[in-house]
Amino acid sequence: MANTPEQQAYDDELATIKAMPLGPARIKAQDAFDAKYPNGRPSKTPEQLATEAEASGKAFGFMKQFLDMYPDDTKLKEAWALLLDNDIAGAKLAFQASKYYQNTLGVSDSRIKKKLSQFGVYTIELNNFIDKQVRRLTASGIKLDPNNAKVKEILEAAYLAGDTDNQIDIKALAFSQGKTIGGSTGASVADLRSYARAFGIKYSDADYTRWSEEMFSGRTTYYDIQSKIRQDSASAFPMYSDQILNGTSVDSIGSAYKSSLANILELDADAVDWNEPVLRKALQYTENGKPAIMPIWKFEQELRLDPRWQYTDNARKSVYDAIYQVGTDMGVL
Repeated sequence: MANTPEQQAYDDELATIKAMPLGPARIKAQDAFDAKYPNGRPSKTPEQLATEAEASGKAFGFMKQFLDMYPDDTKLKEAWALLLDNDIAGAKLAFQASKYYQNTLGVSDSRIKKKLSQFGVYTIELNNFIDKQVRRLTASGIKLDPNNAKVKEILEAAYLAGDTDNQIDIKALAFSQGKTIGGSTGASVADLRSYARAFGIKYSDADYTRWSEEMFSGRTTYYDIQSKIRQDSASAFPMYSDQILNGTSVDSIGSAYKSSLANILELDADAVDWNEPVLRKALQYTENGKPAIMPIWKFEQELRLDPRWQYTDNARKSVYDAIYQVGTDMGVL
């Protein structure tokens, strides 16, 4: 392995001193050198060792990312430890004994050989693989055209490399970047939109697009996003945070407010969401600077101060009733 700059400087200075003639000048230079390097020749940092180990491993197909992809493969871990010790031959043997190598690279080698020696058989098997993957990806939400040259190129490369479904998913997602994800993932996103509405939270289309991609590629789950929605909702409505975090929706918590709003302002309750300002104000009500529950009577009182109320039948009836009562009291009616 190559020396670090610090090691090279050490070696160069030491060589210069050894080339000096014996005498006081050399002794003085040696003393200064020893003072400069009290611990002897500098050793490599863990980062430097890891960088060099990765470079050595790539020569025979090993990559450090395999350790995260296959955490239970003990032979991969052994290969990495040997690379760090600069035992390249031992690392290569351990790598070739790993489950990854035997289950993945063995498949890859077999397919490459078949392409070279049995092209007809290879073509049939490749087409079956492409058909299967396109069907699987479509069901998951990524629609690919099997007749597209780029799609064929991506899937053939995956077939030859012995890629796992997860690795293929990531490549398909990259190819479909920016396109709508349907299938089971798309259905999950639709459910999440409804879930967010029920908890009084609104997100942008960009958020849902990002989540669909993250769910498809396995970077997050449907339940992780549900948890985030509840946390955001609990933050927006602190008076009810415990109930929300335990799974009670804002739809349930605020149903009495929504019912009053629908009746007094004569609105369709199903068409009103929790971004309606008067509803949000009720659920974010405070007293003396602290979150509190707004009494229904107070909420209804505020609804009658809303500009929309004057155009309702309720308002007209109230005015008529008031005029009738005054007339009755005066004996006019």
